[in-house]
Amino acid sequence: MMAFVGEIMVCRWHPIYTSWRETRHAVGRVGSWRRRKLFPLIIVYLMASTSLMAGCKDSVSPVSTAPSGTAASAPTGTGPAISSPTPVRLAKIPTSAEIVFHQDGCIYTMDRNGQNVTQITFEKVEYAWEHAAVSPDRRFVVGNEPLPHSTGGRPGLWCRVWLFDLEKGTRAQLLPQWVMVGNGGVDWDRKGFIYFAAKERFVFANPKGLSDMLAEAGAHDVYKIKFDGTGLTRLTNTPDRAEADVSVSEDGTLVAGVSQVVGPDNSTRDLTEIWIMHSDGTNPRVVYRGGKVGVSSVHDPELSPDNSKVAFSMVNSNVPPNFRKISVANTAHDICTINVDGTGFTRLTKPGPISIVPDWHDHLIVYFEGNEKEKYIGASVVTDNSTNQTQRRFKAGANSPKWIPSN
Repeated sequence: MMAFVGEIMVCRWHPIYTSWRETRHAVGRVGSWRRRKLFPLIIVYLMASTSLMAGCKDSVSPVSTAPSGTAASAPTGTGPAISSPTPVRLAKIPTSAEIVFHQDGCIYTMDRNGQNVTQITFEKVEYAWEHAAVSPDRRFVVGNEPLPHSTGGRPGLWCRVWLFDLEKGTRAQLLPQWVMVGNGGVDWDRKGFIYFAAKERFVFANPKGLSDMLAEAGAHDVYKIKFDGTGLTRLTNTPDRAEADVSVSEDGTLVAGVSQVVGPDNSTRDLTEIWIMHSDGTNPRVVYRGGKVGVSSVHDPELSPDNSKVAFSMVNSNVPPNFRKISVANTAHDICTINVDGTGFTRLTKPGPISIVPDWHDHLIVYFEGNEKEKYIGASVVTDNSTNQTQRRFKAGANSPKWIPSN
């Protein structure tokens, strides 16, 4: 759910510049329910969709042009592809489990009604999970962990990806020496590849000025790697765009994601785009173009089971904010769908709550909802065939619910 400009990252819900300390202080000022319930939300969904530049258009429109750049190449290679595995306590995923989610620093599974919860990881992650995804054979779980604002001595959000082998009871880190891995989420295909956005290295030792920051942002691209550390492939090479929020279709043939335009053109800079491409990096094309970050930007794309549509979240700045005392986390989002040809835009959810991270299976779309008015934070679900729906809430406290692939 993230997009990047330069090395300065802030909350996706409000494009202002803030530090991690300022965010923690803001959360600490609110009441006990908000502090207890919203703080995990803040640290999981922080630091996305940042803007350093003005001059964007606030409209949204379907487009069909491909992003610039080249695709499918082998990275130059920085450090090992995967760290040495270490033993950890893990549980296997029950055959009846349908959804994976995280809560209070651990990863769990449940059925579509929020019942039959099984804890999969037992050692709390050092910082916080953002997303978790289960491999089609249910042997592996991969999750991305955003890190604090100034990790490594440079400002900005950092992120790392952990791979859990439930059969061997081990944990390993993917691409441990890269600058950023997994920003906005991770996903699997049926051949055992993990897909993610990443930044291999810094472009400049000491970036100065707008052009340097744009180059740093454009260094975020899409990659895939097998669970055993082989087959690392760079799928995009788009210096004028920063990629994030990567997902894979159920059949593994298509990849979707978000780009934030970071090129030199003031008229298009800071726009967000929903794009899809083949899983080998070929035929990239923009499906939908959102508006300015924090006004009408688009995030979290997921392909429908038949690959005919894309579900995504879109900022709705026309409704009153949620969590008004926490300015860094108050912008409403709607769950929307669109055909892959850019037609048929539909808003599924009622406007008002923070509705993000949709995931699609059968005719059901699960997502994360944050609603201050009704004091609900957790997993919700809507169908894929009507607008302005009343959601069904099925698991309070569950973050980033995601369908487990069917065998």
